[in-house]
Amino acid sequence: MQQRFLNDIERLCRVDADGRIVMLSGGVDSFLLLAAVSRLYDASDIEALIIYGIESSDSARAKQAAKFFNVKLIEREVMMGEILDNLSMLKGTQDKSVFQALFRISTEIAFADLNVKGKAIYQGDGADSLYGNSNHFIYMATKEMAAEKFITKDEARDILRAANRRKIMSGSGTGTGKLIGKIIEAHGAIPVQPFISGELEYLLQVPLKCFQGETKKWVKDALINLWGLPVELVRTRKRCSMQDGLGYYKLLNDELKKIYKTQSANAAIKYLCQDN
Repeated sequence: MQQRFLNDIERLCRVDADGRIVMLSGGVDSFLLLAAVSRLYDASDIEALIIYGIESSDSARAKQAAKFFNVKLIEREVMMGEILDNLSMLKGTQDKSVFQALFRISTEIAFADLNVKGKAIYQGDGADSLYGNSNHFIYMATKEMAAEKFITKDEARDILRAANRRKIMSGSGTGTGKLIGKIIEAHGAIPVQPFISGELEYLLQVPLKCFQGETKKWVKDALINLWGLPVELVRTRKRCSMQDGLGYYKLLNDELKKIYKTQSANAAIKYLCQDN
């Protein structure tokens, strides 16, 4: 199934466009997309966009990947002040969380002075919900479900994983995949998001334990064994969500509660999204 997975990723990355930008982090999912795009197109046609706040090991790993594939690197530093100054961007949106708000604002800021029109923009959102390691809270009912259905805990976790994935794909969750796709389209570019394409759902058949934790060994083994990528480079890819990569998530939570005098930061986001 690993070969099928890589073949599908490569196929889904084959898009007619006037250039290509991979939104790159230090994790394995965007690395996988960059690897696939680099197999399909000349390096001169590819750019890697790194959005960061506080310089971190995540951005260092992203730069390492861009250097390995010899693609042009675009760095966009987003300051905390810029996030706060652009909270008005949330008005009239359906954002439900600080995570979504932070993603929206930082992406809009990064795109502001980039000419992306007609380009394919590759983005790895949705991989974690597909693998089942996006949110440990979805597994809180594992023990109860296992006892109720007379199944193992591993089987119960896979049922809960699939249910969460369906929720994410329906748009009722708090993910950012559809959000970023709309932002990309609004800037005249072509969103390429294989992990929310609906064509990789067969990965739910791969046991959760193959993806758990930061290693995502199943994916990394495929990149090493089937695409021949360097072991050390692949093994050092480490999962890091955008809010962690920017380094502002906790600070923004605190600032929102302080400014808008709410019990939670998400309550402040709800207020900011109101269209009045």
